[in-house]
Amino acid sequence: MNKPLDEFSKLKVDSETYQLRLGGDEILPLKEACIYGTIESVIGDEIIMTSHYPLLIYTHQIVLHSDHILISCDCGSKDIPCDHTKGLLTHLIHEYGSGYFKQFREFPFDNMDRYRQFFDIKYRKTRVTVNAKEEFEHIYNRAGNITVPKPPYWTEPHSPDVQPNSMIGYAMGILDRDFDMPFLIPYHGLLNKAKTEIKSFTKYLELPEPYGDFSTEQRLLNSYCQDFEQLRLSEAIPEEERNEQAFSALKERNRALGFAYWKELLPLLIKQPHLQQINFYRKVDYQKQPLKQGMYVISYSQEKVQFKLILEEKDSYYVLRCQPYIGDKAYDLYRVYPTRAPFFFTLKRDPTVQYLFSNLQEAAVINYLKESGFALYILAEDIEEFKSTILKEWAELFVIEGG
Repeated sequence: MNKPLDEFSKLKVDSETYQLRLGGDEILPLKEACIYGTIESVIGDEIIMTSHYPLLIYTHQIVLHSDHILISCDCGSKDIPCDHTKGLLTHLIHEYGSGYFKQFREFPFDNMDRYRQFFDIKYRKTRVTVNAKEEFEHIYNRAGNITVPKPPYWTEPHSPDVQPNSMIGYAMGILDRDFDMPFLIPYHGLLNKAKTEIKSFTKYLELPEPYGDFSTEQRLLNSYCQDFEQLRLSEAIPEEERNEQAFSALKERNRALGFAYWKELLPLLIKQPHLQQINFYRKVDYQKQPLKQGMYVISYSQEKVQFKLILEEKDSYYVLRCQPYIGDKAYDLYRVYPTRAPFFFTLKRDPTVQYLFSNLQEAAVINYLKESGFALYILAEDIEEFKSTILKEWAELFVIEGG
C-alpha cells in the first residue's frame, strides 16, 4: 500500500508523495502516458523532472533510495499518486523498460550547470556531444567533438533527423473498410531547396513522440491523433468475436466522438502549412514510408456553408435537389469524404478544400442524396406522403424551397 512517508516531509512539495518500489517488475496504476519527460537536474540522490502534456507542464521531485523512489508533483493534488505522476511513470517505464531508475546508480553525474560554464553540450538521440566553449579552447586544447554515449534513461526531447528543409505535416487518413471516419496522422518530410513544396515524405510519426520541434499547437493536434487511433483500435475486433448489437453501439458512440474531435481541432489544423489526404486500403501501416503519389494536397475551410433543399415540379414527378450556399451565392457540390459515412464535403469551385458538415444528421441526408447524384426523384402521386414524412423531418435540418 503506497502512502505519504514522513521522511519525505522535509521536501518542499505541493502534492502528496508516492513511493515506487524498485524491483525489475514495477507495477503502476496505469494512466495515459505524458507526451515526454525531461530531466531538469540531478544533484546527488535528487532528480528534478518535468512531464509534458498538451499545453501543460508539471514538475516532479524524485528522491532515490536503495530499493524505492519517492516522487511528488507540483499540481497540488492529494491523490496518491496524482494523474501526472502516473503519466510520467507510465511513459518512462513503458518507453524505457523496467529498472529505469536503478540506472541512475550506473550512470552517476552531477549538476550539468557546472559543466555548461565551460562546454556546449548538445543532446542527440543516441549520444551527447560536448565542445569546449571558444574562450576555454586554449585550456582544453581539443579539436573536434567529445562524444559520449547517452545514458539510456535520458528523455531530453529531440528532433527527428533534423535537416535544413525538414518539415512536419498532417494527413487526413481514410480507410476503405472497417473504420468509417476520417482520422488524423502526423508525418515527417523534406521540402525542396526553395521550401515551396514537399520533395519527399520520409515517415509517419508514431505517437507519442518526444520531439522538441513540435509547437504547442502541434502537440495538441498530436493528442487528437492519439485519440483517433484509440477509436480505430477499439473497433479492431475480429468479426467472429463481435456482438453485433454492442459493436453497432460502439461504432455509433465512436462516430459521435470522432466528429466532435474534428470540430475541436479544425481551428488548429487550418493554421498548419502542410496538409494532405491519404487513402489506406484494407489496413493502416504506419511503418511504411508514405508514397508521394498517394498523398494529396488539401486544405480546410471554416466558411459557413448552408445546404438548401429545392423541390421542383416536373410533368409527372418532382425533383428534390441539394444546393450548397455560401452567403447568397450558390455552388455545386462535388464529393463527400469518406464516401460511406462522410464527415466532410468539397465544392466544384475548388475540390481540394474540405468543409466539415454542421452535424452528423446533415451529413447522413446529403450522403443519402449522393446516391442519386445529389437529387431525389419522387412520383407526383407520392409527393404528399413524402412531404408529410421524410421532408417534414428534413425541414428541421435544412431550408426547403419550392414545391
